[in-house]
Order: sequence, then C-alpha cells, then structure tokens
Amino acid sequence: MDTSSYRTVILDRLQHLNRRTSDYQSLFTAYSDLVDKVIALTAQNNRIRKDGNDSPSHQANAVTTLQTELSELYKKKAQNDQQLIETNNRLQAKEKECDEAKQQRDKALNEVIVVKSRNANLEEHNGELNRTNQHLRDEYLALQATYNGLEQKYRQTKEEFEQLIERWTAFKAKEAEFYNEQNDIAQKKREQRLRSEIEEATAAQRNVPTFDDKAFEVVGHISDRTASICIGDVVPTRCALQFEAHEGEVNAVKWSPSGNRFATGGTDRKIKLYELANNKQDLRATFTGSNQALMSLDFDHEESQILGASNDFAVRVWTISDQRCRHSLTGHSGKVFAARFHAEATQVVSGSHDRTLKVWDLRNRRCYKTLFAGSTVHDIVTSEGGPSASIISGHYDKKLRFWDTRSESTAVEVLLAGRVTSLDISLDRLYLLCCTRDDSLCMVDLRTNQVIHTYCAETFRVSCDYSRAVLSPNMEYCAAGSSDGHVFIWNVHTSKIEKILTKGHENPVLACSWHPQGHSLLTVDRSRTVCLWT
Repeated sequence: MDTSSYRTVILDRLQHLNRRTSDYQSLFTAYSDLVDKVIALTAQNNRIRKDGNDSPSHQANAVTTLQTELSELYKKKAQNDQQLIETNNRLQAKEKECDEAKQQRDKALNEVIVVKSRNANLEEHNGELNRTNQHLRDEYLALQATYNGLEQKYRQTKEEFEQLIERWTAFKAKEAEFYNEQNDIAQKKREQRLRSEIEEATAAQRNVPTFDDKAFEVVGHISDRTASICIGDVVPTRCALQFEAHEGEVNAVKWSPSGNRFATGGTDRKIKLYELANNKQDLRATFTGSNQALMSLDFDHEESQILGASNDFAVRVWTISDQRCRHSLTGHSGKVFAARFHAEATQVVSGSHDRTLKVWDLRNRRCYKTLFAGSTVHDIVTSEGGPSASIISGHYDKKLRFWDTRSESTAVEVLLAGRVTSLDISLDRLYLLCCTRDDSLCMVDLRTNQVIHTYCAETFRVSCDYSRAVLSPNMEYCAAGSSDGHVFIWNVHTSKIEKILTKGHENPVLACSWHPQGHSLLTVDRSRTVCLWT
C-alpha cells in the first residue's frame, strides 16, 4: 500500500465524519443568529430605556414585551447551550472514536509491514525450496537411471546364479549317483563275500538254507533271542516303507531291543507302537497322557515298559501290555529333551532345558538325585560297564559332561565344536557318537575322551537342537538326517560318505534309529512322515 492510498483513506474517513456532524451545523448557525439577536435586542432595550422618559406607558409596555422576548431568548439560549454541550460531548466521543480508528489504522499498517517482510522471507525461502527440489529431482532422475542399470545387472546376475545353482545341483546329483553306484558295487561285493562265508560255514549242514537277496531286506519279526545268525550292518539303499505316523511333527523314533517293533513320538502328544507285517506297518498301541510334544523315547531291556520325555516338564513310563501310565515323574522346571532307563530299568535319568539332570528311582517313585549342569541338556546316554562315568550328557554350551551318580559333580568335561544335539553310544560302551550344530558328527573314544573321527558333508545341515544321529549296531556306519530331507550315511572307520538317501523325505529329518540287527534304518521328519530304509 503506497502513500496516496493512505491519504485517500484519511480523506474518506474525514468526509464520513463531516457527514455525520452536518446535522449539527444548523444548530450552530441558529445559535449564532440568536446571539446576534440578543445583542441587538439588548442595544434596542437600552435605547428604549433611554427614550422612556418621553412616553412612560408606551415604554413600559415595550419593556415588558422586550423582557418577555428576552426571557424567551434566554430559554432558547439555555436550550441551545444544552444542545451545544450535548453536541460537544458527541463530538468528543466521535473524536475519540476517530483516534481509536487512527490507532487501529497505524497498528494495521505496522502489521502490513510485518506481513510484507514475512512474505518476502517466505518468498525467498520458497525460492530456495524450489531450487533444492529441482536439485533433488535431478539427483532422483540420476539415481533412478543408476538403479535401473543395477536392477538389470542384478537380474542378469540372478539368472546366471540360478543357472550356476542348477548346474551345481545337477553336478551334485551326478556325484551322489556316482557315490551311490560305487557304494552299491561295494555293498554287492560285501554281500557276495558274506554269502560265500555263510555258505562255507553252513556247507556241513545242508538242511540250513543259504541266504539270498531277501536276507538284506526288512525282517519284521526276527528276535535277538531267537535269531542264531547275525548278518552284520547293511547300508540301506531304498525306501521300502513310507507312512504318516502323527498329526504333527515326529520328534523321536526308536526300535525295541529285539527289533520286533518300533515306537514314534510327536507333537500330537502321543507315542505310537508299530510292528512290521508284510512290509507294512501295523499300529499295535497308542500311549497317551502327555500334555505336550514327546521329545525322546526309550525301551527297557525286557520290552515291558516304554519311556517318554515331554515338553510339559515331565517324564512318563507306560507298561506296553496294558498301555497304562505307571509313572509320571515331575520336578523339572523346563522342557525335558531326553530321558533314558538306567540301572536295569529301576531308574530313569532325564535332562531338561532347566539345565539339570535328575535321577529317578522307579521303585520309590521319586527323584533321589539332581545334577546341576549349568547348561541346557539336549541328550543323555547311560554307560554302565563302560570305562567312563555311568551318565553322559550333551549340552547347549558345546560340552559333553560325564557324571558319576555317586557324586554330584562332573568327572570330566569335553568341549566340542558346536552345540550338542544328540548322543549315541556303541554296544561295547567304548565309543560315543555326537551330533553338533556345526553341521558335523564326531566320534569320541571314551577311554581317552578324545575325538577320533569327524563326519561331515558339503550339503549336510543339522536342522535343530534335538536332531538325533545314530550308530549301526556293529559300529560300521553312522547316520543322520539333514535339513534338506536327505539322510547321510558315513563309514565310521574311514569317515567317508557311504550313501545319501534322497527319495523319502521332503522336510527336515529329525531322528534316526538303526535296527538292532543292522539291516534297516528308520527316519522321521517334521511333516509327520516315517521312512523305513532297507
């Protein structure tokens, strides 16, 4: 707003004020006329008084008239004075309003100046923002072009990577087939040699039949008590039986000592007992009572009882004949990952996530000893009659601990390369197979407590902290399941892979169990599947 506009506003307001006060102009004019008349009448009165000596009566009348007129004039003057006072008051009020209007105008002008200054600053800031925005837009376009180029390179690299993976997978498949063929050839040679030895051993008794190829397939009902000939460990080559055992993950599998039957435990809180008939599974019993997933199983030597360790902090013992839960051993404050019969099935040893081991007396149905390990217990084996302590435990802190039940402290600790997921002890109690989370297995000589062999493979991956590996009965082979669904079998003495079983599982394999006679292998996985390999 410039100076001429200010003057126009002031002139408009003054004209508006004049229009409002024009009604009082006539009043001021009448007042001035009355004052002039009063002055004239006063002079005339003086003259009349002066001339009154000549005609007294006429003068008296004139005086009276003049006095009356004067009185009227005084009244009018008083009224005019009152109107003048009121008009002055109103004028003062209007002047006050005018002053206030001027103050508001000045204030508004100051605000206009401030707003103009602020507007100028905002325009300058807006210009900077526009310049910055343009700069960022240019950078964005450059980055977009770079990104498009990198994305194209990424797609090309990804395609090349996928091609390399396919080639690598095909190569590994060919390599596995080659190893399997070589192992099949070696297996056939061993079988031929074994057949020749058996034929020579039975040449004197012609009534004893010779073994044919079926001797190396599933033998469902051969008992250790009745079988007089042991054919040795056999490397499984094919999946002879596949079925779904549970309504969820299958965490544990175990052959009975005689090999007549096997048990599975899973997340559906059940233990199922099977027998084999004509290469088919026959469900014989279902053991219930657990409140959460079963993690570990064990048979007693007489096969009259079965034990299950559960995630509900308890261990339970059932009698197989009537499927009744005879013992419910509670006292752990964490998941129980492993449990074993001990001291000819009069005791039970359990290991838990609460970092303790407990020894239970089944005759008194109580825990008579608690061993404090200081780390989560993943698996347990017992070694009565062996060269080391009677209880061996594998732990989250990568250690093996050897316990003497006569003492609460560990006798020996052995540090391994990874978290221990499972333990399996040889029949002679001299060697211990350990599975660890560094994707390998190792063999420990219990006479020296030293690792003597390590078993690993490029594609072998341990799937979880409770993945179970197993030794063959005659300690010729060891087996473990991988996270890709394959089962790896190593030669115990040479540490070389004997076989990779690929056509059975499509999900991580969690546990394995070798038949007591060595001719077949059971494996279970996370998708409810059980496979029998022969």
